[in-house]
Order: sequence, then structure tokens, then C-alpha cells
Amino acid sequence: MLAVAFAGCGTYTPPNGGGDNPSGPNTSAPPGQVTDPENSNAFTASLKFLDGTPFTSEYYGKLTQLQAQWTSDDNKNEVYRSYFNSEGVASCTQLDGDYTVTLVGLPDGYTYKSTVDTLKTNNTSKAVDVILLPILRLGRSQLYNNRIPYYTLNQTGAYRITLDASLRRTGVMFSYKPSRSGSYSLETFADVTANEVNPKLTVYAGNLPAYINENFRSEQDGGGVENTYTKNIKWIYDVDVKEVGGSLIFNLYAESRFDDVDDLVVDFVLERDGEFTRTDWMPSKPVDVPAYIEENGVAEKPAGTFTFCAKRPGVRDNILNMNNVYNDEDKDNPRMTVKKNPEDGYWYYYDTQTQTYTDKIYAMLGADNEVHNSFRTGDLQKVLTYMSEGEGKEAYDYLKFVSAFLSKVNADGAYPVTDELKDFLQFYARTQSLFKDGKGFAEQQGFYEDEYGNLLPAPAYQSDEDSQWMYACGYYRT
Repeated sequence: MLAVAFAGCGTYTPPNGGGDNPSGPNTSAPPGQVTDPENSNAFTASLKFLDGTPFTSEYYGKLTQLQAQWTSDDNKNEVYRSYFNSEGVASCTQLDGDYTVTLVGLPDGYTYKSTVDTLKTNNTSKAVDVILLPILRLGRSQLYNNRIPYYTLNQTGAYRITLDASLRRTGVMFSYKPSRSGSYSLETFADVTANEVNPKLTVYAGNLPAYINENFRSEQDGGGVENTYTKNIKWIYDVDVKEVGGSLIFNLYAESRFDDVDDLVVDFVLERDGEFTRTDWMPSKPVDVPAYIEENGVAEKPAGTFTFCAKRPGVRDNILNMNNVYNDEDKDNPRMTVKKNPEDGYWYYYDTQTQTYTDKIYAMLGADNEVHNSFRTGDLQKVLTYMSEGEGKEAYDYLKFVSAFLSKVNADGAYPVTDELKDFLQFYARTQSLFKDGKGFAEQQGFYEDEYGNLLPAPAYQSDEDSQWMYACGYYRT
């Protein structure tokens, strides 16, 4: 069982031992009896709800079977315990110094919240409030890109996950969309006294279910209450009013010191801690709409079937390479490239032997491609308003630009590729990490199960640096 630890009576120092079987002194009052809480020398732990209401036996009938445990920060073998009374208070008068307080036993359906930040200094009352939080239901998981499971958290509060051996490696992904601006925090509650489990966190930028941007990925190991092995997570995420509607996306997993542990239970709390307004917000630059969009009208739909570039006959292993395309008839002697035709300004397949332009290339914008959903999707529309290659890089707003192309796509949702459209798709592929050393979202391999139970192949695309834009493109062939 994982549980929170928090300091009492002074500055917190991580313990190195203790646990359910302490080797030092152990003072336990009989169930329902405690040392006089009014004694000025008593250290007390009081169970409360988040709003300050006492957590009493009225709410939990087995309350007097729970214990508070004080572990000395100076001598980790010095451990004291006391049962809670029916009013949710446990106390001990034998303590002198700084102690870490944990619970022995946990009410069914509850976890409890650290108050370490308020007890590091000036805790002259020697009192600790143990904030009990009901465990909220995770609900049904969803699939990102039809293959990556995640849970949508509909509210702040406490949650619990169980990690088997496989989930400890892959973790469990969550998405939370704040309904208002503010400073949000996520904190894990691994028992630092037991010192056996180490939670870890990967944070992403994005907006599920549409996309995840690995360019804005960060790892976190620590930040909360810790020991030599156990380092609890405390992640702070500030949301400006202009960022409301975006997702907080994180992947939570854990490691154990012991190989023979079957499942790890991880409790965490997501909270809104206060107000926040960003002072360094840099607006994105709107991208101009090319004049030819209106002049040319709706794109034509050629005869034949649309085929994505990565699926062109003769192309091996879904490789996108605009400078080296395998020809349909001679797969071992590539002579095809991808090139712009100066006569009309569109991009084509080009036969270097006959020096002729063959199939015109179209970008699939108004319908799903093999990597992500249509650019008409609401969450993808939000992505288009702020696209950047990372911190310190300029951001661009492509919403008006893409919307103009969407208004002129053909009946299939495709538009012939121009320089401007090619540049947009290349920028999108880079900023959204579609290709990233084999780990990008377009490079996903293997099979996944869709919502109907069908087993489908992942994209498994490959691309050189300059050809990433072709991921959303194809051609017509009768």
C-alpha cells in the first residue's frame, strides 16, 4: 500500500527506516484511547476532510483501529504509534524533536493528503492535520489514435491506479482539461517510511484525443516528500486564461525496490491551488492565406483511387523519401523523385529517366489520414492556433490558413500540394513530433485494437528529415 508522509513539529527530514514493523520503541494506546490532546506537550494527528470537518467514527466505523505513526527525523529507529479515538485524534506525549507522520491502516475508499508545506516551519502546536480524500472513479478508458489508452479525469481530487508488471513500464496516461485558469498541482503519495516504491511522471503538451506533442515532453522524478529510494512527485502546472481548453496530459508509472512485487497501488491528488495569470505570453503570428485559394476555386477530384504516398506500389517499409522513390515497374532501380512542376506550381511524382511529371500529389486535409484525424477536428483546430518548435522559437497561427484550404478541398477532402501547403505540413510534422528517432506518432508499429475489437496495423511510417510532409499526402491512380 502506498501512503502519504508529512512532517510534524519542524523541518522535514526524509526517514530511512521504520514501517509497519519498527525496530525502535513503539507506544500504542488501546483502541479508542489517547493521551490527553489538551496536554501542551502532546504531539497530535487529527483526521479531517478537505473542508476542515473532523473525520470521525460517524463517517468510518473502524476509525479506532487506525494508528498514527511518528518516526524521528534524527533517529529512524525511533518510532511511536497511537490509535485514533472516535473523534479522529491521535496523540503522544513522549516525543521531542522533528517527526514524520504516517498512517498505519487506511480507511476503505480514501487516501490522504500531505500537509508538509505548511508544517516545515512555525508548527509550535505540534499538531498535524491528516486530510482524508475520497478516491474518485477513473471511469472508462479511451484510445488516442485508436491504439494508446488513456483516462479522462473530469474533476480535481484523489485517484488510485494499480500497476502490474507491464503497466509499471508503460505507465497509465491521463488527460485533464481545466475549466478555468489557475495553478494546478499533482502529487503522489508513496510511503517514504517504507521506502520501497518510486513514482515517476512524464508530462506532455497536447489536446487529447486529437494529438500529443512530444516536443514539449518532460520527465519528473521527485519534487514531493522523499527518502533515499522513494521520491514522491509534485508537479506544478500553470494555466493562463488563454490556455483554458487545452489538456494537462501526463503518464504515471512506478518502480519497486523488490522484484517479487506483483502489483503497485499508486494514489495521487490533482488540485487547483490558486489563481495564475501569465505575464510573458507571446502571441502566435497569423499565417497569410495564399491568394490562389479563392482564385482557383474548389479542387478537382481526378479519376481513380486515392493512395497515400507511403502505400505507393514499390515503396518499401512505408518509407517517405521525396528524393528516392521506387518506380512501380522497376522496384530495384529507383528513378522517381517528388518535384514541383514550375508550369502550374503543384508538386508531382517525377520520372528522372523520361523527365516527365506523372502523378499530381494531394494533401488529405478534410478527412482522416493514416496518422491523425481530419484537420476539421475541433481539437486539431485548437492546435493550429499555436504551433511552435519549442521554447524560444516563434509561434504561428495556421487556423485561418488551413481553414481556407479546407473550404476548397475536393469531395474526398484533398487539395493539390503547393509550396505553402507543403511547408505547413512539414512544420506540423516537426512541431507535433510525428517523426522522432523511431518514437514519433507516425512511426508507431505493431497492431492495435479499435473500439469494435478489430485488430488494425499502426502506421509504421519512416521518413527522412525533408520528406515528413508527405505523411498526409497521396495521389490518384486509375
